[in-house]
Amino acid sequence: MKRVGKYKYGEFGFWWTNLQGNEDIDGKDYEGDLSCPVHLKSLYGCPRKVKGCFDFSCCRLTDLRYAPKIVDGDVDGQSCDCLKSLKGGPEYVSGDYKCDSCPMLKTLEGSPVYVGGNFRCGDYFSGLQSLKGSPRFVGGDFSCWRGKRLLSLKGSPVYVGGDYECSFNHKLKSLKGATAIIGGSFHCSMCEGLVDLNGSPRLVGENFWCGECFNLKSLEGAPDYVGGDFGCTFCSNLVSLKGAPRYVGKSFGCNNSSVETLKGGPRYVGGDFDFSSCRMLKSADGIGEVKGKIIGSVESVNESFVVLSAHKN
Repeated sequence: MKRVGKYKYGEFGFWWTNLQGNEDIDGKDYEGDLSCPVHLKSLYGCPRKVKGCFDFSCCRLTDLRYAPKIVDGDVDGQSCDCLKSLKGGPEYVSGDYKCDSCPMLKTLEGSPVYVGGNFRCGDYFSGLQSLKGSPRFVGGDFSCWRGKRLLSLKGSPVYVGGDYECSFNHKLKSLKGATAIIGGSFHCSMCEGLVDLNGSPRLVGENFWCGECFNLKSLEGAPDYVGGDFGCTFCSNLVSLKGAPRYVGKSFGCNNSSVETLKGGPRYVGGDFDFSSCRMLKSADGIGEVKGKIIGSVESVNESFVVLSAHKN
């Protein structure tokens, strides 16, 4: 396609000026939201700054060259089947940033340095293999869950103010590289490749969930501090609580696991301690300070059950 003036068909500038009849905004500031048509192959002609939301979802872009550098609202780049790189894209996004369901996108290199809201990059249709290039600062949630190809959490943001969601990544074998301090909750449930929790955040402000990790054998590497609940339920190969958080602000659950002893569990639990349906458990010795209820049963040698529901101070 030949150029008509400054732009050619498939470029943002052509659509904006020739097809929409607007004044050229290349390199300028734009007031309001911008939603790109799906036929775009290039963002050439975009403004420098969008004082609203910027949407290029479902476009035929292969990279983000010429994109606005600053977006005051959300950025939506979902379902771009041809997108191979985020390089050239926005550097500062005040709202949310979404680049999930992009099957050709393998790394996050070129992501914004700062995302004030949520950052979402993973789902079942994502081609993501690495978190290299993630934003350094995410004020809300960071989600890379349900990936079929993600192999590592290395390259994670330095700061996540909300939740960190990496559940259902079946090829993930280690939590090494995860953000060290999470303001919200950390979810790594249904990660069948995990055998321990080494690399976990050191501090989690709310909940930590690692349930249904069927090959998890140890809690070694778990956070020292969890402000909310900690759950390692339905981990059929988990035989020990050694390495569990020292402090759990709310409830602790290891029910429906294969733990043989409760020794090594948290020193302090602010809510309930649930070890129900742990068929391999022979003794309830080793429970630390629990402010709520102790819930569970212990099968003795003569197959009778002792049900615990008292408070332990």
